[in-house]
Amino acid sequence: MCGDADFFPNGGVDMPGCEDSVTLLLKTVSDVLTGQVQDASDMLDCSHMRATSYYTASIRNNPFVAYPCASLSEYKLGHCTSCAKGCSNMGYHASTNSSGLYVLNTGSSYPY
Repeated sequence: MCGDADFFPNGGVDMPGCEDSVTLLLKTVSDVLTGQVQDASDMLDCSHMRATSYYTASIRNNPFVAYPCASLSEYKLGHCTSCAKGCSNMGYHASTNSSGLYVLNTGSSYPY
């Protein structure tokens, strides 16, 4: 049997080490208007490319312990900080028996 676990590092929004959403939006609009499209693209890719960086780090040396959470709203309220209902690892070492929503916080640079 294979699990169905969904992992949301940092709540799935702003990844440490990448521009926050508001700053990113303003810089992207500015870059596009001034013809610096590649700079805008690089900034937009940062958060999405973290997925591959996190996976690589999970293979090498970071177990990425993730906490079970009823919802992202609960995470934002700071309620998902216990392994009482069973934590799971995100990435390479994730359990195939895990299911549900999991959250964790990461750092801004390798190994996160």
